Amino acid sequence: MEPNIILPDEPQKLSFEEFEVLHHNQLTHSGVPSILWRSLHYKLQNDVWDLGNFVAVNKVVLSDDSPEVAADATGAEEIAELSAPKVFWTGPDLKSDGVDNIFLVDHAWTFDIPSARKMLESFPNLLQRMCGLMEIPATETADQIKQVLTDMWKYIRTYSVSSDSLVRRIACHVALGPV
Repeated sequence: MEPNIILPDEPQKLSFEEFEVLHHNQLTHSGVPSILWRSLHYKLQNDVWDLGNFVAVNKVVLSDDSPEVAADATGAEEIAELSAPKVFWTGPDLKSDGVDNIFLVDHAWTFDIPSARKMLESFPNLLQRMCGLMEIPATETADQIKQVLTDMWKYIRTYSVSSDSLVRRIACHVALGPV
């Protein structure tokens, strides 16, 4: 069964006090220090996506004749690890008591496995964004969907959402977009 989510036309702005009451349990159970809550509230309310000011993501592409590949032709997992996107900290050093040391991460797509194909079929812009991120050439839509579903495992990260009020854990996957 797919979730039926209805979003309001305009996101509701919350005061910090309302935000704190609403998200206290979530933030506490997630281990977010309370010193960061006010900054998180501000960044969420004002769409401050500032991680890109502090990190860079580099894509390393290895060819079959790269020294790393030639050294161990049987290490497919090691080659995949070497080819994975690398994140580098480029900003100033973080202070342990910095009240702004929390960052929002813009990601391209959140999905669960059963709904991935339907989402790609239903949202042409999502399919085009995924093809762009994965460098999949323009072809027939069905072929693009098949290729995204085949290649997405190189790009996604997994997380789960749970709460005392949820009977089951929901596994979700995120396709990371450019930072």
